[in-house]
Order: sequence, then C-alpha cells, then structure tokens
Amino acid sequence: MEKGQASIEFLLVLITALLLLSVSANAISNLHEAALFTIDVKNAKSFLDEANAKANLLILLGEGSESAIETSIIGEWEISQKQNELTIKNPQGKEKIFAFPKNLSVKINEKSFTGKNIFILKKEGQSVSIFNK
Repeated sequence: MEKGQASIEFLLVLITALLLLSVSANAISNLHEAALFTIDVKNAKSFLDEANAKANLLILLGEGSESAIETSIIGEWEISQKQNELTIKNPQGKEKIFAFPKNLSVKINEKSFTGKNIFILKKEGQSVSIFNK
C-alpha cells in the first residue's frame, strides 16, 4: 500500500508543478508582449517627434522639399487615422492614440507595418505630408 500512496503523492506533486509552470509561462508571455508594445509606443512617439521637427523645418523651405525618416518596429503596427489623431494597434488589440500637429498631413498607403520602414515628408503648400515609401 505504501508504494501506491507514494505514486499518488508523486503524481499530485507533479501535476501541481506542471500547473504552476503553465501559469508562470502564460504570465511571462503576457509581460513580454506588454514590454514589446511599450517599446513600440516609444518608437512611435520618437517617430512623431522627429516628423514634427522635420515638418517645422520643411515649412521654411521651398515647395516640394522632402525629408526622410526611418523607423524600426519590433512587433507589427496597424495604423488608422482620424483627423489629427494616429492610432497604432498591435495584433493583440492593444492600441495607443497620438495627436500630431495640424501642419502635418498624414497620407499612409499601407495600414500595416513591421521591421524597418522609411517615411517621406514633403512640403505641399503650407502643410507637410507624410508618405510611406
């Protein structure tokens, strides 16, 4: 009877350990996704700050003047736009909304981005348009 009891106790301990391991793995995965999204949000903020600085410079230059911005995306961005707001959403459904200056007119052909991307800023009248290359 002692061998049977030891086997049952071992199985209970093993099941408990596996359960704790699976819960921990899920929590670590969620933390990893949140960290990557936070880094992407910082990258997006840096991109918009750089776009604003270059747009202010382009306003002073002649019609048709251009400048480029390169950005790196760790995950995947789905971008949507409403008036002067740019919404960046990741595949897990987390999103961040950024307001951009009124002198920037954003025209993005693609709606999904990953990896390195180059965006072109071009002066058109009294505004600057951003196009993805």
